[in-house]
Amino acid sequence: MENESETFKPVTVAVDFSGSYTDFLLLRETSSARLYRASKAGRYVLLKTTKDNSGMSIAMLKREYEMSLTLNHYHIPYVFTYEQSTPVGPAIVMEYVDGRSLNEFLAEKPSLDSRRRVFDQILAVVAYIHKNGIVHNDIKPENILISRINNDVKLLDFGLSDKDAHYLTHALGCTPSYASPELLAQGDVDARSDIFSLGRIMQLIFGAKRYAKVSTRCVANNRDDRYDNVDQLIHHWRQCQKTPRIVLIVAAIALLLPLTFFVGRQSVSSVDEALTESYNALRDSLSMASQETRMYKAQVDSIEHQRALEKAAIDRRNHYRDSICKSFDDCVEKLYNKTVPIIKKERFTEFAMAKYTQEFMYTMFDIQKAFTSAKYDPEVASYITTHVSSVSSSYFDKALNLVNSMPSFRELPDEAEVQFYISILGTEPYRPYVPQE
Repeated sequence: MENESETFKPVTVAVDFSGSYTDFLLLRETSSARLYRASKAGRYVLLKTTKDNSGMSIAMLKREYEMSLTLNHYHIPYVFTYEQSTPVGPAIVMEYVDGRSLNEFLAEKPSLDSRRRVFDQILAVVAYIHKNGIVHNDIKPENILISRINNDVKLLDFGLSDKDAHYLTHALGCTPSYASPELLAQGDVDARSDIFSLGRIMQLIFGAKRYAKVSTRCVANNRDDRYDNVDQLIHHWRQCQKTPRIVLIVAAIALLLPLTFFVGRQSVSSVDEALTESYNALRDSLSMASQETRMYKAQVDSIEHQRALEKAAIDRRNHYRDSICKSFDDCVEKLYNKTVPIIKKERFTEFAMAKYTQEFMYTMFDIQKAFTSAKYDPEVASYITTHVSSVSSSYFDKALNLVNSMPSFRELPDEAEVQFYISILGTEPYRPYVPQE
């Protein structure tokens, strides 16, 4: 186990600059991997390579690549390909995000709303990977990147993740302070192990006292006492943020004023005086009751008016939210319809992938950022982010299916022709992902 957290420390490094990659920068080094920023075709990408190039390290790197191909979420860096030969060795080529770790973000003293938004995004992406049968196993501040533009979350490092409870190795490199007891004991783990880590992250972001009921349940030593899944955690987390409404109970006040006339052997004037006094007392009481009734009625009217305003505000918010989602859908559909003919013009899947990357994928990223970067209230932001992720995943899948349906020039019988196409492509040819049985 590692006792110290790994942090992002940009350091220039001397590497072989041959090939199509330039401007290398070592961003991060862990116990088993190195992450480089490099420039390719005028755009920065991230190269994740092994530290020792041992058979086990390369196997874990390839496993992480294959697992990443099954994930497509805005809060996970997009994986382009796996290249066997790069200037830094075998590497996963993925989206580069200019950002800082969660600890560095918190050191900037962000507002409570900003911290809530970040935690909402963390919950959303962990819920997504769990629904895809993946347990991350290493959720910690250093694996949560916050972009410098828009402060969007990117969940990193799936090297220790397990899919369908299958383990490649038990030599886990997790950080003890964020790892669940069962993970530290190298026993069986499930989604509740990540929930323990989320509880630690929650305490880091908000402190131990705020939302203590939720975070304490997350970090229970016995996993049966934790939330069963992230959706359940999200529900309780959002319930804690709701401001309780003060409901005023207005009761009708009935004033009963007894009027007793003692008429005995008194003079008529005494009777008139008694009647007059009783009448004046009754009139004053009725006037006071009328004033109180009007006051309570005004309070009831104010409450009803406030409720009407709240409902109107919710309706406006939902209409605004839905209109944004509709605009995003229209933009993505136009981009897809524009890109499909360009992809179909290519003869081979390798060249189609290049067109997919240039014409569709990068533009999709820009559209996603444009629609998720605006300042929304937390509920609207969470809804829009979820919608953008879902719709984007659908269109990415459709475009990739089209690319993968085309033949590969590797299947050509003439090796010289194959090498000719490789030289035109200028990089290691794209290999369609085929799930292993």
